[in-house]
Amino acid sequence: MIALGIPNERFLRKSESKKKPLATLCLLAINVAVFCALPLLFKNEYPSHPEMFGADLGSLTLSGQWWRLLSSQFVHIELFHLAGNMAALWFLGSRLEQAIGSLKFIFVYVLCGVVGDLVVIANDPHAASFGASAGVAGAAGGVLCVCGAQAGAVWRRSRLKFALLIALPLYVVWIDSSYRSYELHTFAMAMGIIITAPFVYLRGGKRSESLGGSSLS
Repeated sequence: MIALGIPNERFLRKSESKKKPLATLCLLAINVAVFCALPLLFKNEYPSHPEMFGADLGSLTLSGQWWRLLSSQFVHIELFHLAGNMAALWFLGSRLEQAIGSLKFIFVYVLCGVVGDLVVIANDPHAASFGASAGVAGAAGGVLCVCGAQAGAVWRRSRLKFALLIALPLYVVWIDSSYRSYELHTFAMAMGIIITAPFVYLRGGKRSESLGGSSLS
């Protein structure tokens, strides 16, 4: 039987949860590890030829190298680019993971990243695309979906966190656009909302009770 669950804002209080956001931590570790390894493994190509170390390039991806839709999500060549994406991933991803579960969070994150790469290919098949911002934009959409039903209560309880939840999605969509287009971020965020909605609002009774319907203490 499918129940309608109304999400509460407990996901904002990450520090109260005993369960660590392992999927988010793994994504952070992989991104940092790849960033450190690329200059060592691709000395001649780094950083001027990102397509040589996993970036998405339409002409290559469409020729059968579909793995680039995944590998490109872990490629960064500037510290500022990496730091901004990882900070947003930790704040947004950890909360979304604790709201919907690790496997569902990974599904949202990876699929939104793939959608972002496909948007870049559709706009310009000759442009290289890389970075975690599409996945982060998807996570931002997911967080907005989770907190949307309780926006008033979240605002009353923690105005700072509510403001950050609004500001960070705007950042990843409209400001952090050095390596991704506005269209990419917008589509990824919209996809994050669409994918997360069934996880949040439609669930079996036991899972519904654990995430929805209870009030803040």
